[in-house]
Amino acid sequence: MDRVGVTTRVILIILTTQEYPTSMRKHIFLFSFLSVWILQAQDSYYNYISLGDYQVGYADTLIYDDSVFYEFDFYKGAAPLFVSVWYPLEQEQELEQEQEQEQEQEGGGVQGLQEKERMQFGDFREADCPEMLQGIYEMLQKQKDSASIWYHVEKDFVKLEPINYKVSTEEVLGQLKSLPTKSHRVPLISKSNFPVIVYHHGAQGLQDENYVMAEYFASRGFIFISANFHWPVSGKTYGTPIVWNGYNTTSPQKLMDFARSITDSDKVFFMGHSMGAQTGYGFLRTIEDATAFISMETTAEGASDAKLKDWWPHLMEIIQKDSSEFRLPILHLASKEMDQPLNFYPFTKLTNAQITFMQSKKPFGHESYTTSYFMRYLFRKEFKQPDNKAMKEQLELFVKHLELIYDYINSQVKGEGFKKLKYKDTFY
Repeated sequence: MDRVGVTTRVILIILTTQEYPTSMRKHIFLFSFLSVWILQAQDSYYNYISLGDYQVGYADTLIYDDSVFYEFDFYKGAAPLFVSVWYPLEQEQELEQEQEQEQEQEGGGVQGLQEKERMQFGDFREADCPEMLQGIYEMLQKQKDSASIWYHVEKDFVKLEPINYKVSTEEVLGQLKSLPTKSHRVPLISKSNFPVIVYHHGAQGLQDENYVMAEYFASRGFIFISANFHWPVSGKTYGTPIVWNGYNTTSPQKLMDFARSITDSDKVFFMGHSMGAQTGYGFLRTIEDATAFISMETTAEGASDAKLKDWWPHLMEIIQKDSSEFRLPILHLASKEMDQPLNFYPFTKLTNAQITFMQSKKPFGHESYTTSYFMRYLFRKEFKQPDNKAMKEQLELFVKHLELIYDYINSQVKGEGFKKLKYKDTFY
């Protein structure tokens, strides 16, 4: 039960207990009412984003990429992928069975579905793993925390200057980890017929960085899968590739294979942000690879050939070599914080792809494609921040992107045309 529910139950017990004098009960009621109001005043993603009809289940698992040799701590072997799965709970019974098992162990009764304790954001960074991987997992979480501070906490959106929170950024992150989610930790025990979305984070990105997007899709009848595509490398910063040989396409392919193993649906999508989007271009070619590909700002949009050669040589080589081989539906999103139409070159060279380019008419930040970027804004009452107005605008634009992506993916599931003009007021 959440804090509001606990407080409300205590209030009712006190107010219905006759041994308290009437005057005291009036004071208790007033104090308690204010307490509940304060608890409810905490902002939430769900004040901006409307979830669908399904409750959201969450499970984690482990698979290995035996194409990538990895060595760290006392481990030598195939690179481990710590997998996160958000999925629709088809019936309340699934969750109630899980609750019943927990309550039997604790010697208590069964709670209702709505009272089942939801996960906090920090819970996504806790998972059981084999002892031989424990050192890797613990270091990975430390590095993810550092990356969270750097990308999502430390600097304001407008001036890119450090924010003075009056407390340490570590303390701020600790508060962010307490943010309630809509996810329930329930084991994934059977196949379903839901379509699947595989998500690939960007360079120095995080597998839980788009957990609200995951909940959004899961609540609407999709399975949403993410994983770490970074591993700790001794003496190197977070995000350093294990091997510098272009894009690691075997690990996302392993995740695509895993996605197909947990559903009977033939609809499996790939979505990538930044480097994750570049990686998608590295291995997706036809609908046999993915039903459709959602690319969220590769960062290479509008680059000259000279800049492509210097900054993204592997991507340039792929497009030059295989431009005619891309024959799958692609939704390519980018903004690069511009308020005028963007040149999507070199991706305009993919003439055989069914590619739809979309750009926000208002500047939209590169990290604004990830929900975790807005977490600190939800704590603006606890921590004074100089960019509240800009962050609110970015969050509202993120919601527009989310709705667009859902409509696009849903159109592919149904085999219908995507109604791009529906978004003409917000997107070029």
